[in-house]
Parts: sequence; C-alpha cells; structure tokens
Amino acid sequence: GADVTVGNARRYGFLPVGARHGLQVVRFDVPDSQRGNDFDLLVADGQWELLDEAGLSLAKGALGAPVRFTIGGEPASIVVRGETDLPNTSVTVRRELLLKAHENVLQRLRMFEPSRDSNVVRISIEDTQPARAAALLNGLVANYVDHAVKRRSVESAKALAFLEDQLPALKARVAAAEDLLREQQSRSSAAPFSTEAEALLRQRTELERQQVDLRVKRDELAQKVTGQHPDLAAVNAQLATVQRALNTLQNNVRRFPAQQRDLMPLQREVQISTQLYTAMLTHVQQLRVQTASGLPSARQIDVAAVPDEPVRPRAAAVLSIGAGLGLVLALASVLVVPIMLWFTEFVARYTRRGFRDLQKQLGALNGVME
Repeated sequence: GADVTVGNARRYGFLPVGARHGLQVVRFDVPDSQRGNDFDLLVADGQWELLDEAGLSLAKGALGAPVRFTIGGEPASIVVRGETDLPNTSVTVRRELLLKAHENVLQRLRMFEPSRDSNVVRISIEDTQPARAAALLNGLVANYVDHAVKRRSVESAKALAFLEDQLPALKARVAAAEDLLREQQSRSSAAPFSTEAEALLRQRTELERQQVDLRVKRDELAQKVTGQHPDLAAVNAQLATVQRALNTLQNNVRRFPAQQRDLMPLQREVQISTQLYTAMLTHVQQLRVQTASGLPSARQIDVAAVPDEPVRPRAAAVLSIGAGLGLVLALASVLVVPIMLWFTEFVARYTRRGFRDLQKQLGALNGVME
C-alpha cells in the first residue's frame, strides 16, 4: 500500500540505520480511526511484535506470515517481510490518512511528454521500496487504461444509439427523393443539363456532402462536450463557411431555364440523401466494431520494472561531499587554532599585568592604613 509509511530503523534500540533496514510492510490494514497514528514494530530472530503508542503489544508473528488482530475491538491485519537473520531492529509504522496519502503520491509522481505531440507520456515515482514503486506505477496505468476503455465504450454506445435512431428517417428520405425525381422527370420535357449546370450541380453536391459530414461531426461532439468547447466552435465555423459557398452557388443556378432549375433541387436531394445515408451507415458499422472490440484509446508501452540501484542518495556523491567538508573543516582548524591561542595569551598577559597593578595598589593602601 502506498498509504503505509515505514520510518527509519534503529538496531539494538539505539544504533540508527536509516531506511535501508531490509524490512517491508507489505500490508497494514487498520481501522479508519487509527489512520495517522504511529505504531512501533520490533523485529528479532525472524519474529516481530507490534506495539501501540502506549507501548502495549497488539500482535506478534513470523516474518512473511499474515496476522490478523484487533485494535479497540475493530479488525486489523499486517504482513511483514524481511530476512530471518536480521538483528534486533525497531521501526515506526503508520498508515496515512487517505488525503495525505494521495498528496504524498502526487508529490513523488512525475509525468512528462518526451517530445512534443508524441502522444507518449512517461511516468516515474520515487519510493523507499522499489517493488512498491513498480507496483504502484503499473497499477496506476492499468486503472487508467481500464477507465479509458469504459469511457470510450460509453461514448461509442451513446453515439451509436443516436445514429441508429436517425437511420430510418434518412432511408425514408432517400426513397421519397428518388420517387419525387422520377415523377418530375416523367412529367417534364426539360432539355438535358449543360456542362456548366452539371459542374455547378457537382460542386453544390460536394459542398453539401461536406456540410453533411460536418453536421455528423457536430452531432457527435454535442454528445461529448458543451456548447462552448473549442472543437465544437470550430466545426460550427466550418459549417458557416460551407453555407456561404452554397448561397453563392444558388445565385448562379438562377440563370438556367425554369424546368432545369426545378429538376436540379430534386437531383441534388437524391444525391445528398444517398450520400448522407451511406456515410451514416458506414459510421454506424464502424461504431459497432469499435464497441464490440473494446480497444482502448490508451495503452501501456513499457511495464515498470523494479530498479536494481537507488536513484539517491549516491554513495560516491555523499563521500565526495563529506570529504570536501572534512577538508574545509581541517583547513579552518589550522587557521583558527593559532588565532585562538594568540588571543588567549594576549588576554592572559594583560590580565596578569592588571592583577599585579591591583596588588601594588592594595599594598600601598595597606601601608598607609598602618
């Protein structure tokens, strides 16, 4: 548990050994009322004993074996691991409050992107127990990937339900447009479309296809974000641009004969309705595959491994700094000690001279009094 804190150890009750004591408190479950309280763990000859703040024994057991006990009538448990030949060692064990435990993890957790727009995030954490650090990172990533899968499944299910509700209406729209076009063609004797008219029709069809795609994208975003989201605002701006281009084409269409103008909207409606229905049907199929596959939007590239060497403190650096400080203190002592001796002699000399003058004055005074 990341919320379990093991303090520095002492050997034989007085010799400090720091955090590298060879003990691991794998699990320490206590009632919520005991979170934040310190407990003393004494280890000797492969056995351990847990004491409360008052020094009363709460539990005893062997290293590596789980033990259940009670604190104030409430259940608790602990698992302590370590070498069976460890000498007499005492450490302080505490299970932190949840809020403080989360803050401690966030302070030790580091996340960064190796390169810009790489969509890769590196995560690292510092901990006194290497195995716990690796387990914490792997658990954090696994939870994030699982959450991403569930969130994407929910979003896909919402989008799929929305699009499936629109499919019957679109299919009926395509059929009605085709029937209306056939009926109008059978009653009209209009001349075939000119090259310019066909180009305008194709251009308008392309613009309306873009409009359809943007509307589908806008509807999908509306299911996920609020109306003030930048992505939704960008799609609405693109829709406005396409609409202005369509208005310009509509003014150019008015130059053609009336019969052709009457058929052009019907032909365009058939094309647009068919493209819209086809695009939405394709998107529905993609969403169905995506929902069924359950592929996550994020995945773990590398598994966090247990480090072999500590990142700090570095023995070489500590020894170098210690040697440097010792040299500085030695040089300081070489300079300071002579100065102290000279000052002591100076004070003693003037003190003796003053004392002799005082004795002379006292002798003279004594002679006068006699």
